[in-house]
Amino acid sequence: MSYRYTACGLFNSKGRTHYIEIPSPYEYDSEEEAGRDDRLYYQFQIAGDKPCIYIYEEAVVVFRHGEVHEIPPKHPLFIYDYDAFKAAGGKMTILKEECEGLPHIGPGDFDECNTDFSELFPDIGDSRECIDHNAWYIKNSSAPQGAAGHYSTYTKNNRNRVHCEVTTSINK
Repeated sequence: MSYRYTACGLFNSKGRTHYIEIPSPYEYDSEEEAGRDDRLYYQFQIAGDKPCIYIYEEAVVVFRHGEVHEIPPKHPLFIYDYDAFKAAGGKMTILKEECEGLPHIGPGDFDECNTDFSELFPDIGDSRECIDHNAWYIKNSSAPQGAAGHYSTYTKNNRNRVHCEVTTSINK
């Protein structure tokens, strides 16, 4: 069996909130080993001439002028362009316009989003757009497509691992 960690988080583009699921580029022999990928840090940056997801070892957190800044290491572990992201099983949704600004949102408040990263970030330039990675799941990636999968869901609380849902079997 092989297991893959998938980071889940939010980011903003063009004034809209998006939810993203980013599969780890690595597969492991156990769920425990896959869980170690909770140390990874994700952000959109330009690669060549197009925005991509850069995956780094966990960022260093510094406080400057009363604000928290996360500084990633200089060299990424992996880079996903849009096509590689989709091929790895990555998914994005966009918050429905009528739900923007609401204090509570749920899964039904999002629509599917198949927009290329270049359309989401046409003017990213040299800036970096962080992905608020605050939850994840681990999937048995050796299960046949459409078969029941073994998932464990977690959230992050101040960057500490907190198991928030019992392990379930679902079709995905």
